[in-house]
Amino acid sequence: MNDMQIERNKHHTHLSLFLNTVDKELPWLLKEDEEFNGNEGFTVGDYTSSSFGSFHPEAVRMVLQEDDYYLGYRANHFVLIFGQAEVLGGSHSWGDCVVCLANHKGGLCVSVFTFKDDETEVS
Repeated sequence: MNDMQIERNKHHTHLSLFLNTVDKELPWLLKEDEEFNGNEGFTVGDYTSSSFGSFHPEAVRMVLQEDDYYLGYRANHFVLIFGQAEVLGGSHSWGDCVVCLANHKGGLCVSVFTFKDDETEVS
């Protein structure tokens, strides 16, 4: 199996986990990569190096909580968007990640999460 096939298989595994893991178990698969400041936005330099700035969405799911914490943020509704970010990938592909949007009392939080299985891999 070549590197591109391995990356494609990993991508399909991440997408399947994102779509099929129950809400309460999904946070165990993810680690926070960065938090986007909704009030200030990107500076010119940050946009090109940010996972969120180079994000290409593929699938969406919503998690409903009763004013509770999920992925470290407090809200009622969490929109989770699975996709790939150009700045996270290696030479053959982009990196898989999940963008989380959560709004609590008018404060929007946008965070980017990567999959924990990526930290154990050797490149």
